[in-house]
Amino acid sequence: MEHIQEVERILHDIEATADPGTKAEVRRLVEGILEFHGAALSRILELSGEPLVRTLARDELVAAMLLLYGLHPEDFATRVQRAVDKLPGVELLQIADFVVRLKGAVPREVIEKALFAAAPEIDAIEIDGPPASPSFVPLEALFSR
Repeated sequence: MEHIQEVERILHDIEATADPGTKAEVRRLVEGILEFHGAALSRILELSGEPLVRTLARDELVAAMLLLYGLHPEDFATRVQRAVDKLPGVELLQIADFVVRLKGAVPREVIEKALFAAAPEIDAIEIDGPPASPSFVPLEALFSR
């Protein structure tokens, strides 16, 4: 996701140094590009058909793009459940109003990274259970499947 970080850095620099008129023009430019890309991507998905779209959505980079444009084929709860299923020792207890409640002893940072990648619209993550040891992270929890 280094591309997104670079874009964010450039936008931050513009916000910090540009005059208000230039900032407004840059915002309009970025919004126009995003609208164009979103419409084209939506059309590509429409022409591709559901089986291919679901296959594409399993790719991490493509899934991030689909989420950005609100085009991911899986609903919020499904994406959260898939992310939890990849975290050994973590159990999904409840999803309500974009708040996810879990039980497990995996470090919070690992859980947050996995869940926010799958469902960036999460408002909060609540974790029940014993706190994880900060010195031990299960190896399989660091890699997405």
